[in-house]
Amino acid sequence: MLGVATHEWLGPPQMLGPLEASGHAPDVLWRHHFSWHVYTVAVLAMVVMFALAARRREHVALAGIASAMSAAFAIIGIGLATFVNAALWTTPAPYPSGPIAIIGALDLLLRAKSHWMSAERRTLTSCHKGVLIDHKSNRRPHDRSARRIS
Repeated sequence: MLGVATHEWLGPPQMLGPLEASGHAPDVLWRHHFSWHVYTVAVLAMVVMFALAARRREHVALAGIASAMSAAFAIIGIGLATFVNAALWTTPAPYPSGPIAIIGALDLLLRAKSHWMSAERRTLTSCHKGVLIDHKSNRRPHDRSARRIS
């Protein structure tokens, strides 16, 4: 949320004011205004996705989507600053998305490892004296009493 607040309240005086004073055509100015707010909406959506994923484990895919979006923004910012115009390095544009994407990816890796480890633990506890137990019926699969007679 801090990024959204900074983008909406501190960014416009730094970027939009000078752009309006540059003498560009109105369609160029308003396309920039539109793009500015589209990015804000995208960042808000990422905040919501990360928050939902943090609250409920079954929403982990949302963290993946938000991390991918952040990685895409990082690629755009760093790519434009590196290959198109180095002036972009003097703005905040290339910087915040990369660390957010990395943190999101690390969280996904840790969740995957945790899920894998808990699945392995369940498998190990399923084996009692070398005999697998069917978790649903709590009986051994070869036990005749576990079968229903039609």
